[in-house]
Amino acid sequence: MSTDKQRAAFTLVEILIVVGLLLFLAAISLPALSTAFGSNKLRDAGQAVVETIGDARYHAIESGLIYQFRFEPDGQHFAVVPADHAFASSDEQTAENSAVEVIWKQSGRIRDPLLFQGYHGASIATDRLPVEAFAGLPDMLQLEEVRWSPPVLFHPDGTATDSVFEITDERERTVRVSVRGLTGAVSMSDPARMVRN
Repeated sequence: MSTDKQRAAFTLVEILIVVGLLLFLAAISLPALSTAFGSNKLRDAGQAVVETIGDARYHAIESGLIYQFRFEPDGQHFAVVPADHAFASSDEQTAENSAVEVIWKQSGRIRDPLLFQGYHGASIATDRLPVEAFAGLPDMLQLEEVRWSPPVLFHPDGTATDSVFEITDERERTVRVSVRGLTGAVSMSDPARMVRN
């Protein structure tokens, strides 16, 4: 028998060592991947809310109406409607008059498991809005049942109500959305840096 023969296969011990190394590497990388995916969800939700707030400011300036942005504390809904409910409910009237455009409104929802919170979890007084405020929105009956945060108002001169609120996930990672009153500018924090203690 010759001792120069090459081995044709791996031994069971070698295979177990390789599998063990792969499992170890997976265990190290999973928390980092989970954090990255969670941050992306928060970032996407925050960006959608920031864009909606920017649209509210734009439509307030363009229409000459005061618009309000509201969110559902400890919930997922948000909406932008005129602050004056007489305007908010006048879609049918304005649609009949060709000289006046239908009044812009928008509603949305952030994805599970994200929730709106007051700044640093502060409790927020909530109230309901009449169904007329949501006239024309496809989810208006559902929105009527929501208890809303106080309004963030956007005025035709570009100013707004100073406001700060947060969007959090199940691991208490947070993205903070801020509205500056003097300019109506909206900003969002980086979710990777916003972890509550």
